[in-house]
Amino acid sequence: MLAIVCRTYEGVKALEMYDKEGSINKSCGLHGLGASIGRPLDGRFLVICLESLRHEYKNHVFVF
Repeated sequence: MLAIVCRTYEGVKALEMYDKEGSINKSCGLHGLGASIGRPLDGRFLVICLESLRHEYKNHVFVF
């Protein structure tokens, strides 16, 4: 199983490109990279975006 961690949502969007019909373009993004090294991606992979996990902690005081 493949899992990828991206810092921003822009990084997540760059992993896959779609054509006008809504199908995945296998020559771009992560699919293009896999095909170029002879390991095409077939199936699903997990993507974790750190940007969506970050919280703004302004005006909060933490006491330990």
